Amino acid sequence: MPADVSKLIHDAPNKQSWLDPLPMWLLKECSDLLSPFLSALCNTSLRNGVIPASFKTAVVTPLIKKSSMDVNTLQNYRPISNLSFVSKLLERLVNTQLQLHADTHFLLPPNQSAYRRGHSTETALLKVYSDLISAPDSSSDNQSVLAVLEMTAAFDTVNHSILLQRLERSYGVSGNALNWFISYLSDSPQGSVLGPLLFILYIADATRIPEKHGLSSHFYADNLQLYLSCCCSHTAVCASRVSACIDDITKWMASNSLMVNPTKINVLWCSTSQPPPDTPLSPAGTTVQPSASVRNLGVLFYANLSLAVHVNQLTVRCYNSLRRIKSCRRALSRSASVTLINSLIVSRLDYCNSLLANCNKQLVDKLQRVLNCAA
Repeated sequence: MPADVSKLIHDAPNKQSWLDPLPMWLLKECSDLLSPFLSALCNTSLRNGVIPASFKTAVVTPLIKKSSMDVNTLQNYRPISNLSFVSKLLERLVNTQLQLHADTHFLLPPNQSAYRRGHSTETALLKVYSDLISAPDSSSDNQSVLAVLEMTAAFDTVNHSILLQRLERSYGVSGNALNWFISYLSDSPQGSVLGPLLFILYIADATRIPEKHGLSSHFYADNLQLYLSCCCSHTAVCASRVSACIDDITKWMASNSLMVNPTKINVLWCSTSQPPPDTPLSPAGTTVQPSASVRNLGVLFYANLSLAVHVNQLTVRCYNSLRRIKSCRRALSRSASVTLINSLIVSRLDYCNSLLANCNKQLVDKLQRVLNCAA
């Protein structure tokens, strides 16, 4: 355990909380000396099934969700909790053990890509995009419908009693380990290290609902993607099945203190060879008209499954950023300029770029010109 603690200390970013008595650089230099004591502290907490109250104290900073939102409206802010490093260290140790337990016993759903090693928004989008673009191969008149759903304040509304029952009954957490989670969830601040893993364990049962309706699905945290292919003459039946699936997911969410955001249900009919139908979905008695495009985890999906519009918008944003950087280039050092280029240009071009593997040469050339300008 001291070796695990020492590794986590060295792997931690050089950030700290106002609650930390030592700066991170000093803690890293003294890790060999302090690791046995920190290890003993964490083991005592796990052995007794109790977390010290001081570990739940956090410095909370309100952060505006989007720069375009009204800064005078409290609902537009997200509370960011900054815990002490020792508190996060304990959580990281438990997170590692819980993740190992879930992976060893195959407890995590295969169609959930969030907060898992080897999974990302890119792998989630690759799976969905590949399925959609290959669907017409089975028949020239095939259409596919994609429904993208989002939950409302999902991490804020998790029912701790239900979560604890699920940890015990579905995931085999018992004894002092369960007592530790009971203590952990009591007055626990938002933004914890363990929160993401606990959330995907909490909603794992919801990932099975699309299977009952014969739909394919992929989840990424609180983002849900449902899709189904059919021939042109069966689009009404296809829409009905997707609507029924959304209804069942909505009911499951409601029974678990969660909610699908009704204003963020987006529908896209797509095909590489046929014009898309205008068949709407009707979940919960409402009507959701199909869109010409859907922004899915940051990537723009169009009805013809071409990524040309996405690439065009991407290049425009990159050129806008390049012009702003150029306007102040003389006042920047080379290292500062490189940092800006990497954060504002390269990171955008790199995001989910494997989706662009089969793009035509014209689109590839556009992206290459952006890189040449940034060099």
